[in-house]
Amino acid sequence: MDIDDPQITVKRAEIIKKKKVLNTIYTRFYKTFKDFSELSPNGKKVELGSGSGFIKEIIPDCITSDIMKLPCCDMTFAAEKMPFKNNSLLF
Repeated sequence: MDIDDPQITVKRAEIIKKKKVLNTIYTRFYKTFKDFSELSPNGKKVELGSGSGFIKEIIPDCITSDIMKLPCCDMTFAAEKMPFKNNSLLF
């Protein structure tokens, strides 16, 4: 299977959810983002490269994205071509 195959990303997400250490690292990282986002609630929240993650479980209004089309992501785009207006994002 090609490393860029979307099914590989789906499998990585399953592994992250099952492995306690990985799950804890991701959860703490997302909670830190959530804490900072609450300090300045204006603007959209966007996660780049969301494919293997689960940020929506911690920050439900975060827009998830990846460079490849994945069932778990809201949007598909390359980071250097983000479809948002300047200064419209919180993070």
